[in-house]
Amino acid sequence: MVNFTVQSAGPPTPTVTFTSPTRDSTPTFSGTGAPGSTVTVFVDGVSVCTATVSTQGTWTCEPTT
Repeated sequence: MVNFTVQSAGPPTPTVTFTSPTRDSTPTFSGTGAPGSTVTVFVDGVSVCTATVSTQGTWTCEPTT
């Protein structure tokens, strides 16, 4: 006999916080998500930064260009 558990609920949807509009060409993006998850921020379809969600459930990233 094999026992297993099915997780029926996915991780929470990440949130994003930023100020818009801004003249800053490298604004800091931040938000919340499932700890250990990877968050990639896209602007106009282009990946601008990636972060790993901390054990506290928060993340921050800043584009390099």
